[in-house]
Amino acid sequence: MSLTRDDVRQGIFGVSDGAATTIGAMFGLYASGHRAAILVATLAAGLSATESMGAGEYLSDDSSSVHRALAMATGTAIGGILPAIPFALGRGLLNLVAAAALTGALGAWVAEERAKAPTLSRARAYAQVLPVFVVVATSTYLLGILL
Repeated sequence: MSLTRDDVRQGIFGVSDGAATTIGAMFGLYASGHRAAILVATLAAGLSATESMGAGEYLSDDSSSVHRALAMATGTAIGGILPAIPFALGRGLLNLVAAAALTGALGAWVAEERAKAPTLSRARAYAQVLPVFVVVATSTYLLGILL
């Protein structure tokens, strides 16, 4: 079975959701000082998002497409787990910067895929995608400071 454009769109949505979920948990925990918990918490958030997004896609469509649900879950797993990898190597600021860079790279890929739409310019695609990650990271970092 080959991937359809709709499958790719579901995967792109999943990558974005997974990365935002993970970076949010990561920045909040980092700011709160609970750095020992970052790896397990971000992996748990990524896994939960993967299962939730895949199941949600399956349940939201009248055709109950397993293929589309798997595309969504796979994208979410990539976006949700990849940014956590630097925290398998340590707990410092450099690990947070590396995780943010990975998230930015995922965001750039999502923007590039969105820019393939004939009605969306590359600049507008980036302007739509990257601020999501900035808002998530900033709001959860501030939450971590407050708690």
